[in-house]
Amino acid sequence: LLGRNGVGKTTITNILMHNYELGSGTVQIDGIPVNNFEHQNLLQQFSVIQQYPIIITGFSIRDNLVIGTIENISDDKIWEQLKIVGLADKIKELPKGLDTLMGDEINLSGGQNQLLVIARVFLQKRPFIIFDEGMSNLDAEHEMKIVKLLKSQSKHSGILFITHRITAARHADRIIVLDQGKVSQEGTHASLVNKRGIYKHFWDLQVVS
Repeated sequence: LLGRNGVGKTTITNILMHNYELGSGTVQIDGIPVNNFEHQNLLQQFSVIQQYPIIITGFSIRDNLVIGTIENISDDKIWEQLKIVGLADKIKELPKGLDTLMGDEINLSGGQNQLLVIARVFLQKRPFIIFDEGMSNLDAEHEMKIVKLLKSQSKHSGILFITHRITAARHADRIIVLDQGKVSQEGTHASLVNKRGIYKHFWDLQVVS
């Protein structure tokens, strides 16, 4: 999901999770309108990663990672996921490891916080994942690593990916471009990059220029 600031990208995510009421039309999951679901149960179907991820200070790294998980998560699974996102070595250097208190005993960088929450999302194993600028603080190397992880995760979860970075968006199976509150373009990277429109404009600005 692409578009300039303020076109309604985050609003769409709130509509999907029934945080907003629609004035008209419906949003359905498996043919059932979202307002037919109990709201808390509906929210539990979504994992959300935002530009400024939610980290609970005063809680351990372990506690922050298992938030929202249904099953008991072993430390082995936690370390495996930390290794996958590239944080394991950093956490292993800490005297208390997974028991280190966030904010009190360690302050991670913005990118490391995003990686921590990405690991949390993969541990939650929910049907739908929303990335709302969830990789904005990652360098190019980590960004591509997470994009590849998302591609593999898409076999198990539906993923809505909101970004301004064309380098990440180009890997999506389906790209939707918003303009002035409406869908202006839709397709794959290959089908959009040579068409006149916002997508090509972003591509030329970020890549060609």
